[in-house]
Amino acid sequence: MHAPTLVSSIIDFFFPPPKDVVRIRAITIDTVREKLIVRAKPLPWIFVGFSYRDQDIQSLIRANKFYGTKKASQILGLCMSDMVLNALEERALDLEWRRPLLVPIPSSAKRKRKRGYNQVERIVEYALPFIETSVRYTPNVLKRKERPSQLRTEKKKRVENVSRAFFVTNDEAQRQLVSGECCIVVDDVSETGATLKDARRALLEAGAKEVIGIALAH
Repeated sequence: MHAPTLVSSIIDFFFPPPKDVVRIRAITIDTVREKLIVRAKPLPWIFVGFSYRDQDIQSLIRANKFYGTKKASQILGLCMSDMVLNALEERALDLEWRRPLLVPIPSSAKRKRKRGYNQVERIVEYALPFIETSVRYTPNVLKRKERPSQLRTEKKKRVENVSRAFFVTNDEAQRQLVSGECCIVVDDVSETGATLKDARRALLEAGAKEVIGIALAH
């Protein structure tokens, strides 16, 4: 890690950056990878790599999600690539899992316009160079209806809030792409599993053969 320059220190003094952005300056990919332990949680087909209670992980996810910080996106992308390759290694003998579809959880159109990007897609963009020969990236297959943010919804109402929120477009080419295929749906955080569960439902209804979920943190 390089020491802050005089110019950056002056900028920080007059325009204090968010605390999550400051915290990740001291984080390295090596220290994060040491914490990576893939486990099935909260559902047997959802695989997570980190605890969201870990302050470094929380700051990386927040810096990527709310501030679009490149360093956070890069580190999370490398970890996502590790998790995807791990999932495929466990299914290496299953021919149906050769080059599955990789589907990011989409933002609603309104939220994406407001933020300017989809935080999950940013992570996947940095993961792709390491997994592009192992998956088929399909960011436009899944769409999301306008619903209140899960962050602003009471925990006990989150399943209802996201119920049937996701759908595969009626475009014939997109539906043919999904039909009969194995899919990996990826997200940054999974708390109750409700978001990934509804995305999985939409893909299965569109004809997907099998769907697993990967989330960086739980």
